[in-house]
Amino acid sequence: MRYLIAITFTVSMLLSVTQTFSADWKPATGPLMTRWAKDVSPANALPEYPRPQMVRQKWQNLNGLWQFAAAKESDQPPIGKDLSEQILVPYPVESALSGLMRHEERMWYRRTFEIPADWKGQHVLLPLGRNPDASVTDRRGQGYCPDHPSDQSSTR
Repeated sequence: MRYLIAITFTVSMLLSVTQTFSADWKPATGPLMTRWAKDVSPANALPEYPRPQMVRQKWQNLNGLWQFAAAKESDQPPIGKDLSEQILVPYPVESALSGLMRHEERMWYRRTFEIPADWKGQHVLLPLGRNPDASVTDRRGQGYCPDHPSDQSSTR
């Protein structure tokens, strides 16, 4: 199953999940690069389980290349549209490892992913971190708020 997700953050950040870019990513040139920065790539962007104390047998890591675009306050979500840039998630837009290393007040992220067939009928949890004003919409237009306890998972 494919899901299109849009997430609005306090700083009006919106994520929508659709197609990923080709792997022509490289880190931005930063003023302080560690010796490990050269080893970071879209294929190995924090691949480990994010919360070892909560390990589950079935999970999917969404880190990697996502489409990206700066946004204006009045912009409508670019649902179904490709975005012009790419960013390496989970690194913040200001980080050299994001590939962008710049500040944006509002932004769009976009990537597609497939929910494994053997997850059908199970609750799927999409943790988005602590984003107080986030809202999520799947590609069918059904929405929920990930910070509201009753809305943190969905059966798909």
